[in-house]
Amino acid sequence: MAALTLIKNAKLVPAPDNAATISDILILGSTIAEIGKLPRGSADVIIDAKGGEVLPGLIDCCSDADMSLSIFLPTQWHTLCSHGVTTILGGAAGSSLAPTPSDLPEIFMSYSAGDAVNRNWRTLTELTQAIEALRPPFRFATVAGYHSTIAALPQSAKKHARKNAAAALLGEMLQQGARGVSLLVTRDMRRWKEPLPSLLPLLANRDLPLIVAAAELLTEKEAHAIVRKISEEKQLAGRPILFTRIPPYPAVLAYLARIFEHSPRYFAVAPSGGILLPLAALAPLMARRERKRAIDLLPPPSHIFIARAPTNSAIAGQHLWHLTRMHRLADTLHALQKTAELTRGHAAVLLRYPRFAPAATIRELPFLIPAAGTFAPLAVPATLPELLAAGPQRSLDADLVTRATLLPARLFHFPKRGAIARGYAADLVCITNGEVQWVVREGEKVYDQQEQHSRSPSPLHP
Repeated sequence: MAALTLIKNAKLVPAPDNAATISDILILGSTIAEIGKLPRGSADVIIDAKGGEVLPGLIDCCSDADMSLSIFLPTQWHTLCSHGVTTILGGAAGSSLAPTPSDLPEIFMSYSAGDAVNRNWRTLTELTQAIEALRPPFRFATVAGYHSTIAALPQSAKKHARKNAAAALLGEMLQQGARGVSLLVTRDMRRWKEPLPSLLPLLANRDLPLIVAAAELLTEKEAHAIVRKISEEKQLAGRPILFTRIPPYPAVLAYLARIFEHSPRYFAVAPSGGILLPLAALAPLMARRERKRAIDLLPPPSHIFIARAPTNSAIAGQHLWHLTRMHRLADTLHALQKTAELTRGHAAVLLRYPRFAPAATIRELPFLIPAAGTFAPLAVPATLPELLAAGPQRSLDADLVTRATLLPARLFHFPKRGAIARGYAADLVCITNGEVQWVVREGEKVYDQQEQHSRSPSPLHP
């Protein structure tokens, strides 16, 4: 018989209709059975929320945990759980782990996990099985990266044949459970429309979104031009679109606000962390001819961090210490260049952008979806629950919680998730003063802050 779990003294966010200020939640197996003031009865497990705010498990719809390979490392799971995330959507940054050749591209070796992962998958089904075998405390799903799919095909094939093969492979990915397709765009927008004729029929048949991700750092003018061109593209009329890796500059936010008012199908991700990039990705900015553009792109030196490298990590850590104390862009670029040389390029850069949309702005713009964004080996500057908090009491904003739970659940087709309701999956998070106290996934507690570690539930399909 399925286990009975009772969560008592919980302040539900958002509060269901007719729910008391403090409620109990009865979980039968992996599903929410009852909500209200319930008798203690014969529950197998009782969890006391102690008046803490309990919300649906957060869905991170733009996670770096797949591309940084953190999803494979139990040592990184504590960081993932500290965001209150129970579902991770990979691939939304423009590239996906499947389909992929047996030897991952060099970019993966730029992250700290590269040597520790058994890279023996190729299809989405095999990737899912590899993750489930580790019994992580979160559910993993992914969108299919168009450019990752192209890269997985034989390079010798002719262009037309590769396009047809890519469409067939994307169709297989969607059949295996991919939640959409992500497309990388560059600042010059060359040939960005070429994949659309083959992509859109695949998405239309399944009512799935197209994710548009920037392949490089963008200035405000470049970001605004990309969003405008895509929103004006007639082939995309009526299609839900999610912009990721598009920096939330004021001009971009203002433009999205205008078009969202008339056509509420455009969404953008508002990450709580920063942008994690291989150090090699910043190499063009180190050239003299790009110095002016670097001034527009890079955050203040105090917000540039070097992530742990698989080799020579002590040197990378030393330069992390220096970077946080620099004040001039020239010194910062010199330090980045030196670090790239000393670590032979095997390092990653975490960029924080303090001038981008703060939490107050996110609450005012309904098209922004809060996301954890970056799970770097370093401490993340801000957690997702902190992004969802409002006011001096740091209580959770119900609208922002809905945007981080029910909205992505509907957008990416996670049925019976994203809400605290009868029959829904018992994915629950308890938060007090902006900090995650515990996480329950499908009825089983998988994280407890006091224990400082996560336990692994039974494997689940996303």
